[in-house]
Amino acid sequence: MLTVVKEDAVATEMGATFDDFWLLYPRRVARKDAARAWAKLTPAEQMAAVVAMVDWRRVWANRDREYLPHAATWLN
Repeated sequence: MLTVVKEDAVATEMGATFDDFWLLYPRRVARKDAARAWAKLTPAEQMAAVVAMVDWRRVWANRDREYLPHAATWLN
């Protein structure tokens, strides 16, 4: 018998947390708003956000942090 693993189960098992995301996000303002936006995401979307943040940081590495969107905006 073959067991099908849903994306949500995998993301939950791997344990993407808001703190993981917050540590990676380069502009740390409006933490409460970002946490609310994070809570709206499914576990699979949360994992995808953490993975995407690694790539996104490379794109924004040489830009002025003043112009980075707030974390809640990025998540929404």
